[in-house]
Amino acid sequence: ISACLVGSEMCIRDSVGAGGSLSPGCRRCQDDRMLRVLGPLQVDGVVLGSARQRRLLAALALAPGTSVSRARLAEAVWGSDQPVDPGGAVQTNVARLRRLLPSPIVLETTPDGYRLRADTDALAFARHVAAAEFGAALELWRGTPFADLDDGPAHAERSRLTELRTHAVEELAAGLPAAEAVALLEPLVRVEPLRERAVGLLMRALVRAGRQADSLAAYTRLREALAAELGVDPAPELRALHQ
Repeated sequence: ISACLVGSEMCIRDSVGAGGSLSPGCRRCQDDRMLRVLGPLQVDGVVLGSARQRRLLAALALAPGTSVSRARLAEAVWGSDQPVDPGGAVQTNVARLRRLLPSPIVLETTPDGYRLRADTDALAFARHVAAAEFGAALELWRGTPFADLDDGPAHAERSRLTELRTHAVEELAAGLPAAEAVALLEPLVRVEPLRERAVGLLMRALVRAGRQADSLAAYTRLREALAAELGVDPAPELRALHQ
């Protein structure tokens, strides 16, 4: 039997059997068993031996619960530099991964490929955002999603998760004290200088913090960026805020 303390509650786990059982409300225990893809691939307590294994597992984690063909996996792992027998090479690396991965992370064989059965931090992140638990969502974010994969196979999911993160930052910042909101929004606006809602939130937070000149400067940077990139002016709400 093992236990962990969450807040004032004790979560008791039975360590016997396939992964044991855990209290469903214990986020820490659940996180201990997650496949982490919001940043470089990470499996707690496991050292993945090669870049190929990391790319293979990340490619499966793009669509957990869904069969991924051997051809797609080979493309994600080797790109244009395919081995002589791509299907056999995928099978060999899957076998090696199975020996490494702890329960309850499972790799299933399907008629045309393999399916990953696992909870991931990307799935947990999306659940937190959907439940308006923005702080909990952002705690899971460690860097570029699916950092082990090239942009091609990961582009759509990486873009979706990045947009979710931007939304979470904006929603969280909207309810924070001025200094905390500024600290959260400034890095976002540097990365997404055309994001009008983020700039508007930053401008308001800077005014609340007594930094009117910095608020005006943020608007000026947005106006210049919009004119240069899109040939448009800021939205009327921001123009009114600027005045």
